[in-house]
Amino acid sequence: MKNLIIAVLVAIILVNGFGHLADDWFGMHIVWENETLTPFASMLIVGALAVVMAIVGFIVACSVFGVLALTFVGVLIGLLVAGITAFWPMLLIAALIIWMVKQKNTSYSNT
Repeated sequence: MKNLIIAVLVAIILVNGFGHLADDWFGMHIVWENETLTPFASMLIVGALAVVMAIVGFIVACSVFGVLALTFVGVLIGLLVAGITAFWPMLLIAALIIWMVKQKNTSYSNT
């Protein structure tokens, strides 16, 4: 709990400091209903917009990654199914040959 209070106080001090800095350096003022907001309120609004944009960016990045991963897995499953359906006779013959050779080797070892 102590760390949370310290983090909130540091955030308030930083927002206030950057608000005054932006006001002094850039003359940035946000007007809301014909009233100029204080530097603290201006930085709170800009900070809130930055957080919203970061969240939207994270969601877009995750959704793009999710779509790419889903597409990749779908293509792999499609190739696997297509390969099995196209080559199942050869796979069956190969499995029979391996089974026959395996049976032949075990019968020799018993004598």
